[in-house]
Amino acid sequence: MTLQPPPLPTCIRVPALGLAIVLTLSAPVFGVLAAVLPAKPGWAMIGFEVVVLVSGVLGILLGLGRFRDGPALGLACVGGTCIVASGLAAIGVQRHLGTMSLDTYLGGRVLVGGAFILLGALAVLGRTPRSRQYLGRCAVVCIPLVLVVAVLAFTPARAVLRPTTGMLEAIRILGLLLGGFVIVAIVSIAGHLGIRAFDVARDADGHD
Repeated sequence: MTLQPPPLPTCIRVPALGLAIVLTLSAPVFGVLAAVLPAKPGWAMIGFEVVVLVSGVLGILLGLGRFRDGPALGLACVGGTCIVASGLAAIGVQRHLGTMSLDTYLGGRVLVGGAFILLGALAVLGRTPRSRQYLGRCAVVCIPLVLVVAVLAFTPARAVLRPTTGMLEAIRILGLLLGGFVIVAIVSIAGHLGIRAFDVARDADGHD
């Protein structure tokens, strides 16, 4: 007999529902701004805001308790989608809509996405010590990524993202490519550890 996993506790569902509503309502707003503020519509941002909208709707359903199978992993996926889609949206319009900087937008979305991931982690922390071990390893692996993002967002090092000329441009592009490979590797390892933590918790609940 297959056991049903425990539902998300109210202390997790309610914040998740509130964050999901905010996320869902903000996506059309920024989609419209991306269409009207720049000289040409920012189609990349519009497309990624559609992705954010879909993830927000999924977050609402999770907050309402509509999914009993893997809700914690679902919250983590909503958070990850929010962060990645928002980052790509900002990059797609060079972090500006007309004269409006998207630094605050991006920072807010990262906080919301991080909150979803944290809620998903809290939902599985108490189920089994092995889940806590995998989540701890995931957090350690993510530390370099957080530091890189913070440095690029809040220090003069962000200049490396701006094009230059001559040999410096070739070096800059090479550095960004190498850094991109490292970031992809870190994200892949962290994703594997995070998913493994949720899988272990699911197995502990009696799932195949």
